[in-house]
Amino acid sequence: MANNSATTLATGTTWGALTAGATNSSYQATQTADTWYQCIVTCTASGSIDTSTIVGVTTNSFFNCYCTSGATATTYGDIQRVELNTIDNSSTACNGTYSDFTSISTLLSPGVTYPMELDLMNCSGGTYNYGTRVWIDLDHNGLFDTYELLYDASNSLPSLVSVNVPFNITIPPTALTGMTRMRIVIIESNATPPPCGTYTWGETEDYMVNISAPPTCPQPTLINVVSATLNDATIDWTPGGSETQWQIEWGPQGFVPGTGTLVYTTAHPYTIGSLTPYSFYQARVRAVCTPGDSSYWSPMVSWNTYNQGQYMEWDNTCPTGGFLDLSTSTTATYNNIAYLGEIGITLPFPLLFQGNLFTTATIGATGGVKLGTTTAALNYVMEPGNGLYPYIQQLAQSYAVGGGIYYEQVGTSPNSKFVIQWKNLPHWNSPIFPDGATFELIIDEATQEIYYVYDDVIMGNPTSWDYGADAEIGVRGPQNINVSMNNATYLQNNSCVHFYYVNCPNPVALTTSYLFPNEAAFTWTASAAGETSWTVVYGPAGFDPLTSGTTLTVTATSVQLLNLIPLANPTDLF
Repeated sequence: MANNSATTLATGTTWGALTAGATNSSYQATQTADTWYQCIVTCTASGSIDTSTIVGVTTNSFFNCYCTSGATATTYGDIQRVELNTIDNSSTACNGTYSDFTSISTLLSPGVTYPMELDLMNCSGGTYNYGTRVWIDLDHNGLFDTYELLYDASNSLPSLVSVNVPFNITIPPTALTGMTRMRIVIIESNATPPPCGTYTWGETEDYMVNISAPPTCPQPTLINVVSATLNDATIDWTPGGSETQWQIEWGPQGFVPGTGTLVYTTAHPYTIGSLTPYSFYQARVRAVCTPGDSSYWSPMVSWNTYNQGQYMEWDNTCPTGGFLDLSTSTTATYNNIAYLGEIGITLPFPLLFQGNLFTTATIGATGGVKLGTTTAALNYVMEPGNGLYPYIQQLAQSYAVGGGIYYEQVGTSPNSKFVIQWKNLPHWNSPIFPDGATFELIIDEATQEIYYVYDDVIMGNPTSWDYGADAEIGVRGPQNINVSMNNATYLQNNSCVHFYYVNCPNPVALTTSYLFPNEAAFTWTASAAGETSWTVVYGPAGFDPLTSGTTLTVTATSVQLLNLIPLANPTDLF
């Protein structure tokens, strides 16, 4: 194959050289605009030349290259509402498979973090987990590549309850400018939904986003709540650049941006005062680089003025008064729920659980409680969502006289306790009746602390069931906590679990890396607060870390202790 690099058509089009001396009967080319091609053939023996007819190859916009995606059934999962910047689109018919909302768009900028919210619903009976993913085609290649996945989570959706899922997405600095597509996919019982193809239950929705350059003033990042009391809150952030002034907008939770209280500050952290006790608030911040040159607003940060710490911790402390046996109470409500059954209740007082206020709950026969709904299904494992699980197991309804489930508000507000007791519930296939477990959940109204108290966890099978060997113990919420996962060790040594709140939680999983006669090394994992600095105090066994010992400040989740005294007394580490 040869080519003619100088031939000019009558229309004035000039041919350009592609490849000379080609000996194959095919040619592959990459093009970014509509292009005409012709082939000029030279015969080796005779030297004769002939030219093919002209072929025009048009270039398709990447907008038309996206793969298809959608459900084959209209029941089960549905995307009810999408909120991102100026997008606020509701589609509540509960019959979605694929929805083309590419007529709806919003403006986003590279390097900027945006809050996004999805309202999701399971439109059938039962509770199911839905993998939820969001992609944006950042490089305009008509594909949703792995590096373009901006949100990835699994959400538990009870029957016919709209679940709000808030999160943040960050547009990478390398994103190309211009219009491109955003795809949202939810699939039932699939933790890793793909962007393409068909599936049975769920929905896909497509939108457009217009990516354009951000302001020259960089956006602050990592806005967070340092602490909150009944009357004030301290917030902090990381400056986006070298700016020395910021503007804060705050107001009641859910306030319309632009209508809140505005303040300027030249320092951070910043304390917002004169707040109303027992209320919910949120705030956002932006940098002021020069007069008239401000950054984009940060995402909102939320807090409450219930004087409750931000993070949940736990220990084995028992409540004052110990186990309260409701089976002997003449005022307790009694139920003997069927196997895998539930009852919905209204709580006698609001429960502030991990920053969210709940007034309803579903009690399950399997030893757990889900918050914020009266129609949830409780299985025999801890599931995503907001739930309390003192002894979640495959329990059956009680066969014992006086056995079953009791609940009662004990005492009077504002210093009462709400108690839920599971009495003598056997394992579902236990041959020994009524050899069941007896335990209870206690919620303290005044402190909002939560206790699990165990009276009898001997169930007739010392290897498989006793002491919670077949039970999960913990909580589920914004912060998940596993106390015991099908392990008898915890309840063999303790009879209570106590959950409470702090603003600075302890690091976890402290582990010994090695021990030598004169040195040692340890590692740990950051707490739910995601802290990046730690104070390590060590000294002879029994020393008081508040008044003595050696103190180190480290910024890694590990430490080496050097120059220890060989054969000395054991060393304590805090």
